[in-house]
Amino acid sequence: EVYDLITDKSSTENGGNSIDAVFSWEHVPSLINPNAKASVVNLSFLVIRPSKATFRNLISTYQSSPFAAGKGWGMIGRGSFPGWMTSQGFLTFYYDEVANGSKVEMNRCYFGNTGEKYPTKLTLFTNGGKLECASSAGASSNQCNDCNHAKLEDIYVADLSYCLAPWECGGGDALF
Repeated sequence: EVYDLITDKSSTENGGNSIDAVFSWEHVPSLINPNAKASVVNLSFLVIRPSKATFRNLISTYQSSPFAAGKGWGMIGRGSFPGWMTSQGFLTFYYDEVANGSKVEMNRCYFGNTGEKYPTKLTLFTNGGKLECASSAGASSNQCNDCNHAKLEDIYVADLSYCLAPWECGGGDALF
């Protein structure tokens, strides 16, 4: 049952390397485009247990990877977003561009759901570049699911960071 909640099964189906991280994605505001969001590692739901070799690679990558103010970490970059210069930005880069096969991505609607209502014309910055959720490519992407429609009983981990404080959640269009 939980296997069905994994959105990227390539590392488990292809006999991939060891799994060093399990996480879901979250969509945070883009600081370069007010009408877009960046798809980043959700630190509210992150399980990480790297091998010693992976830990050494994390350190080496951190010390040697390019960082540009307008692009962020790595060669692709998502531009600036809250947390882009911190561990959130680095881990997004690392597990998306460097060690893509050593992670398991859980469905963000069930693990780390913010209950946030998404605009119908959402633009996301992902490792594949700009993704228009209203397009056919967006419609087939798990990144574009409107998690506000998830049933409360199906949510394993709720992420209250969108609310800033639990007592500020609820009301309006929020799920919780």
